[in-house]
Amino acid sequence: KEGQQAVLASDYALPRFAYLERLLLIHGRWSYNRIGTLVGYFFYKNIAFVMTLFWFSLTNGYSAQALFDSGYQSLYNLVFTSWPVMIFAGLDRDLEAHHVLALPELYSTGQFRVRFNARRFGLFVGGAIAHSLLLFFVTRACLDLNVSDRDARVVDVWSGGTSVFTNVVGVVTVVMGLLTRSFTWIHWLFYVGSFGVWFVFLVVYCSVPPGYLGTYDTADKVYNILFDFGSSILFWLTLIALVLLCCLPILLWKFLKEHLFPDIDDYYRRNLPKDNQMPAISLRPAEAEAPPSPVAALLPPAAAAPPADRNKEPSLLQHVRSRSDFTPAPTHPEDARSGPASETSRSHRRDIL
Repeated sequence: KEGQQAVLASDYALPRFAYLERLLLIHGRWSYNRIGTLVGYFFYKNIAFVMTLFWFSLTNGYSAQALFDSGYQSLYNLVFTSWPVMIFAGLDRDLEAHHVLALPELYSTGQFRVRFNARRFGLFVGGAIAHSLLLFFVTRACLDLNVSDRDARVVDVWSGGTSVFTNVVGVVTVVMGLLTRSFTWIHWLFYVGSFGVWFVFLVVYCSVPPGYLGTYDTADKVYNILFDFGSSILFWLTLIALVLLCCLPILLWKFLKEHLFPDIDDYYRRNLPKDNQMPAISLRPAEAEAPPSPVAALLPPAAAAPPADRNKEPSLLQHVRSRSDFTPAPTHPEDARSGPASETSRSHRRDIL
């Protein structure tokens, strides 16, 4: 009875200790990677949004003039940027489960705080401030003194605010996509759909006449603004320019980091064979063999490889090591900058296991 009560009050209940391996090494590692990225991303998307209002206050003489309509601000976190976060938190993974089980050294990313540390958090905050500068001042420079529609009306504060808000939602959604390490049709549906919901909202919200909803909105601020300002190609060119200007540096940085200074998971993402390219590969040793030691799996190929037997299918690690471009992967992130693993790094990995 007491055991049943403890199970009902617990977050996780394991009927067998054998299930603890999968919970920690697979789901625990995936959860750490997701949470470490999401914490920084939450600060990023909110700082980028709020700082645009701060830069606007510097240009209006601290007059308390609003840049965004209250309807925009109310739904920013609730609707327009929420779905990509939830999909990322539930589905993102860098390596498949059977790869993680075969390579327990991948768990070291959590031990060395690779995904959540002061340096990575500072990059999110610094990137948010830099993006807010671009989102406000570049948009303002593109729209300032330019006509907005065929009637030659200039861009007012609400048209400019709508353009800035559109650019903010577009940039933070694309950044979420750049942080995602595995894509399925569900990711594409909710990432693209989340941005599309913003335009659906604009069509409906800007079609409601002032005072139609009672005292909620009696001022003629954004009524029909999308149909007037959205018909200008300048609105769409500014959106494309801001997304490229903010996201291309991130894409370049990710490419250089993963190829020149890779973490251990980046290394194995490049070296492990794709599932559809390894139909005869088994993650378990043959039944006639004794189970290999985890330490032996981390030794050089010459010392770790068992006697050749063509009648037995090779393991995943043997398949990877048989490649001509294979070098032992570093466990600690700093080891990735020094090339192939040295004897010190191998002994360090043996201590971890």
